[in-house]
Amino acid sequence: MRDEFGPVDPAEEGGAVDETDSPREAFVTEEDAEALQMERAILGEDTAAGTMRRIFNENAAEIALGIVKIAKHDANGNTRLRAQIYVTDRILGRIGDDLGEDDELKAFIGSFVKNVEKHANEAR
Repeated sequence: MRDEFGPVDPAEEGGAVDETDSPREAFVTEEDAEALQMERAILGEDTAAGTMRRIFNENAAEIALGIVKIAKHDANGNTRLRAQIYVTDRILGRIGDDLGEDDELKAFIGSFVKNVEKHANEAR
């Protein structure tokens, strides 16, 4: 089964999952693995890292959209917060990482996110 973000984990849908199944077996079929091997051979990719980079590059826009949708619309407030922090960190850098004093916006957002994280952790 698929949702707007891709395959749905059968366990999340209340379906039976064999405990011996690995995540790869649950989400990547033998047909997928064979297609990947064929692509690697045709494209001349010598390393798994090269294949990974290609797959990530091919899917980056869709993945970014998925992260933003989670950050804006997920039903779980903690999941939304974590996705929002991830997006902020990717755009502005992690809090405390080379924030120049001359960049007031970065300093303000960093302080704001730090306070939100603190209050979210205290609410647990």
